[in-house]
Formats: sequence, C-alpha cells, structure tokens
Amino acid sequence: MKTKLTLIFTLLIVVLSACTQEPKYGTVVQTPEALLKDVMSFWNYKTQHIRLYEAFTPLDSSLQIIPEATFMQRLGTGDYLPVKRLNKENKVFYQLHRLGGSVDQGTRSILANWAREEYANYKLQGTKLPSFAFTDLDGNVYTNENTAGKTLVLKCWFIRCTACVAEMPELNKLKQKYKNRNDILFVSLATDKAPELEKFLQKRQFDYAVAPEQRTFMVQGLQVGSYPTHFVIDKAGEIRIKTTDYKAMAYVLAESAD
Repeated sequence: MKTKLTLIFTLLIVVLSACTQEPKYGTVVQTPEALLKDVMSFWNYKTQHIRLYEAFTPLDSSLQIIPEATFMQRLGTGDYLPVKRLNKENKVFYQLHRLGGSVDQGTRSILANWAREEYANYKLQGTKLPSFAFTDLDGNVYTNENTAGKTLVLKCWFIRCTACVAEMPELNKLKQKYKNRNDILFVSLATDKAPELEKFLQKRQFDYAVAPEQRTFMVQGLQVGSYPTHFVIDKAGEIRIKTTDYKAMAYVLAESAD
C-alpha cells in the first residue's frame, strides 16, 4: 500500500511539473485572435512588438524551427501573422500563424501589404547599392567610390512629409552619437529643389547632409515607395537594411558601427 501511495504521489508531482513547465518556445505575447480582431489591434501589436530586424528564432505554424529566409518568404505571401513568443530568458521567437477566413478584409489587406514590404526589404539585404552621385547643399559630392570603406546612412524624404519632419530631432541625436566617427556618413536624399530646402532648413534643424532633387534615383534606383525610408549601407557597399522605421535603422547601425 505504501509503495502504491509513493508511486501515485510521484506521478502527481510529474504531472503538475509538466503542467507548469514553460513551453519549449516560450509563450505568446498576445493571442492571434486578439491581434487580428481589427486593424487597430494588429497595427498596435506590429508597432509595439514586431522587430524582425533583431535576432529571433523563426518557427513555422507547427512550432518547428525553419530557416529565416523560408520564414520571410512565407510571411511575404501575406497569408501569415508573425506571432511573437518570449521565454523566461526573454529570448524571442516568431511563429507563423496562417490567417483564417474570419479575419476581416481591412485587417488582412493592411497585414498583407506590410508583410510584402518586409519581405521585399529583406531580399535587398546583402545586395549592392546602385551606382550613385549625390551633391549636397554645401557642394559635397558622394559617390560609390569616395564612400567605399565607410558606413553610409541614407534618409529619403520630402519637406511636406509630416512623418519625415517629425523624426528629425531623433535623427539629429543619432548623428550626434556618432559625431566622432569619420567612417560613418549621414546623407539625406530629398525630392525638393535646393531653394526650397534651404528655406526649410532656416527654420528646422536637420544635421544630415541634404542632397536635393533625388526623386528619380529614390524611386527607380532604390525602389522607395513610402517616406521616410532609411538605409544602412555597410563598408563593402552592401545594403544592411531598408526600413521606414528609424529605430530599426538605428539598431542595425549600432551593429554595423562596432
């Protein structure tokens, strides 16, 4: 009888331990149902939690580890939501969750557009920046040749872009952070003409070098479709990141600058 009780007690401990044990790949930050409730729920989640530019472990819908390229390709179909998972050590996992038929069209459309842009930007990583020659408002010329061996930080913008102007104080702080690094160049490409930019800069401080009339290069050479867009180009002339989020750019720059 005593042996039976001991065995039952041991099994009970094992079962309770299994029930309280953290899942192998952590727990979800928010359930897919909550994230896909409406457009605002998804957008808030994306803004607060999705950082695919940081290190993470990619998982498929059945919680199997897959290559990052495969993860991004599937995400880029627009048929999946990346569900963030965290373990006790704050290690990050993203699990692909296939969208069901109950997701409203507005949310599905916003998610799909974002996912396709993420994948398009991902595919640019490691590719060479097209041939360029920028002349800033002070007459300084930037080319593939004279920026070789340096990290090039680009911002694509125009004067009437509210978001472009709103982030300038943070970009000024970023440039100040690297003020002693002669191997890092901060250059902005604007669609506006030089006189308009000079007038704008009399009222608004922006510490990047400013190259006017770059619309054609941005659209045709860099495939920029929204503003602001940021690039980090490494010392080998390869694109490290293309993003509309300056925080993502700053994160990758910090890695490149080490």
